Amino acid sequence: MDDDYSIAQARNQLSELVHQAESGKAVKLTRRGKPVAVVVSLATYESLSASKATPAWNVARLDTTAYRFDREDANARATTSSRGKAR
Repeated sequence: MDDDYSIAQARNQLSELVHQAESGKAVKLTRRGKPVAVVVSLATYESLSASKATPAWNVARLDTTAYRFDREDANARATTSSRGKAR
């Protein structure tokens, strides 16, 4: 990212900045000398957005399709584990 443009410059040269983004070059926008935004091509934006679309918890998903819940077994365990405890 070699080119930095102030917001005012970007407003005046928007067409040129869009062409640069379309050609694959990222353009940094600044406000009072501090970077605040980046103009990138749609393809770049979509690839960055897609990489964040998959949540991290999805990586370690458990396969529970073969698991069968047995209510009687669960009730028996709950009754056994709660004996001797004050309610």
